[in-house]
Amino acid sequence: KEGELVNFYDYSVPILGVLKRLGLNAEFKAKNSIVINDLKVSGMAEHVHKNRVLHHGTLLFNSDLSALSEALRADSGKYHDRAVKSIRSETTNISFFLTKKMGIAELGNEIINYTMDKNEGSKIYCLTNSDHETIQQLVKDKYSTWEWNYGYSPNYEFKRKIEVAAHEIEIYLKVKKGFITEITLSVDQFEDSLRDRLESMLIQQKHDENGIYEILKQSDLKSLLSPADIRDLTRSFF
Repeated sequence: KEGELVNFYDYSVPILGVLKRLGLNAEFKAKNSIVINDLKVSGMAEHVHKNRVLHHGTLLFNSDLSALSEALRADSGKYHDRAVKSIRSETTNISFFLTKKMGIAELGNEIINYTMDKNEGSKIYCLTNSDHETIQQLVKDKYSTWEWNYGYSPNYEFKRKIEVAAHEIEIYLKVKKGFITEITLSVDQFEDSLRDRLESMLIQQKHDENGIYEILKQSDLKSLLSPADIRDLTRSFF
């Protein structure tokens, strides 16, 4: 029904059921999270297109929580968009609370068994060779393309200040549907004409590392920077 498509709780119910069946004090909390003893073990997100909902979630089973914390420590000054920001919470692993030893595969089986128990008449379907071929063709034609993975994304702004080969460089980009629509470069010791040419070459190009590298590699920068420095400069656009 219209207005009822985004419902994180309904989609969390099966996972809550599995965790409770395993004897864990699992609860739905904070709009889109599952917690055990107030520590987060799952975060969820949804995307609505017309009358369809894509729902996905994570389960922290036996993760390296220190590595997770480092991976999520993004530089907030680099990217700016209008997307809803994630709610940061203290995390934990499901395995810490289990009374019997279990691996991730066993947890997967518990989820399958619970789902089948709650849906009378359900059966496990095994993909055929034809299914696999169709899936791989769909990956090739759609899901591995730049347009799907980057072009269909929120508009954003990007700012960064770095030093490459003793040159202090400031980069400002506006990106819409994956393409650079505005760019300002501030580079000390570069002639204004070179800076202007670089901006002109990059405008309306994809915000894509390989593409930007090829453009910079063919530009007048090759007389000022080494190939390694040009690669470092390219990485600074991300």
